[in-house]
Amino acid sequence: MNRADTRERLLDAAERLFAHHGIGATSLRGITAEAGTNLASIHYHFGSKEALIHGVFARRLEPLNRERLRLLDAAEATAGDAPPPLESIIEAFVAPALRLRQDPAHSGQNFMCLVGRIYSEPIESTHTILEQFDEVFRRFTAVLHRALPHLSKPELLWKFFFTIGCMVFPLVGTEIIRHRTGGLCDPDDVEGTIRRLVSFISAGMMAPVSDRIGETP
Repeated sequence: MNRADTRERLLDAAERLFAHHGIGATSLRGITAEAGTNLASIHYHFGSKEALIHGVFARRLEPLNRERLRLLDAAEATAGDAPPPLESIIEAFVAPALRLRQDPAHSGQNFMCLVGRIYSEPIESTHTILEQFDEVFRRFTAVLHRALPHLSKPELLWKFFFTIGCMVFPLVGTEIIRHRTGGLCDPDDVEGTIRRLVSFISAGMMAPVSDRIGETP
């Protein structure tokens, strides 16, 4: 086994175990046993568990975020001097993640389960992991501001965080969706899910925020 193969086996093993057992609950010995290697191999290729965690996320997030930015660039190029249509912006953000989930060649289901864990089970390295979204966050919020200039910055940011929340559940809650709907909703219909999600989020982005929310009738 060459060095590149060993590194990939460690990343694959860590991704599976992190997804199924949690990052904090997974030991380096468990990862090396799963990968068929030894502790020295982790120290050689990564140096620490923290660096291994970062490597697991970077391997998937870098191509995912490149695809998001490619789609956003294409939407902006098509729109010319005008802001892109809101639906195109939202689709550029959510579609690559939903498509990745159904990609067995890139362990999409394991990785999306792992993404869900960083929101529900924060760890010390969560902040470092989320830094990998910095460029995507800046680019998308800037384009959304052009498309929705009437929104204040706080309202735009709230709506973008709600967008992330809406996207995460179809990624990590597929079995809940299948069970609670008795099969009426099929989370494996990726393109159908994307169309519904883009429509729903776009409507929420456009919806005014009522000053009367929270008042007693």
